[in-house]
Amino acid sequence: MLTVQRISVFILIFILTFSAPYLASAASIEITPAVKASLDKTIAAADRNKAAQITRLYNDFIALNDQNVINEGQIKYLHDANEQSLLHLNKQMKKIDADKINRLDAQVKQARDRYKPLLASYTSVNKQISLARMTGNKTLISFLTPRPMY
Repeated sequence: MLTVQRISVFILIFILTFSAPYLASAASIEITPAVKASLDKTIAAADRNKAAQITRLYNDFIALNDQNVINEGQIKYLHDANEQSLLHLNKQMKKIDADKINRLDAQVKQARDRYKPLLASYTSVNKQISLARMTGNKTLISFLTPRPMY
């Protein structure tokens, strides 16, 4: 009888000890009715000191588990609040210097429109150079290839 009690106490302590590190990363641990009934039998079979110790450990475990549930709720709330703050800050960041950015975008568009014919001619010449290289005509390639002006 004493050996069964010691084994039961050892198993309970083993479960409580090795489940504690995972409390922070896992969801709350549910004590099933079968586990609770087994624990009650162990407490009933144990002597007064061991029963008090097991009961105290169980109550500590329940308190820690409840605190873990509360902490997980707070973490979820803070995570959601941080996400909302991040969205708000991203919207505000887009507004910073928005007028200046719009003005610069307009200047870029004007420059592209102004130099569109020149850029089109560069594109055309580069296509002609590519075709000349395909044919292998060295005279045509040297004629079309731009030379640096010194």
